[in-house]
Amino acid sequence: MENIDHWINLYSIFFSVSIFSVALNLSLWVENIVNRILLVIILTGIIRFSLNWFIFPEASLGYTQQEEMASFIYQGFDRNLFSGIIPFLLTILSAIVLIIRIIIYHYKKRQHH
Repeated sequence: MENIDHWINLYSIFFSVSIFSVALNLSLWVENIVNRILLVIILTGIIRFSLNWFIFPEASLGYTQQEEMASFIYQGFDRNLFSGIIPFLLTILSAIVLIIRIIIYHYKKRQHH
């Protein structure tokens, strides 16, 4: 069992790095560093939600039916850094802050013209 937990942890690290890498690459077009950080946080939540909703429902079903490979995949994905309530709330908070920052930026830009 200890050996399986080791591989599940490695699999979760793989998912964490992959999700972060995709989010970082999708945010490279943003010049402002604060907005880029906020966008990376938002994108990690969106990517994690998308994978959970569209890609891994079968693994979730297999996990509930105690299939060995599906359980391995599901547990590895479920243990990544971006799973849970805290990353979800951080994603929502970051989205609100980013929207406010964009509104303020455009409001200031209009006043100067």
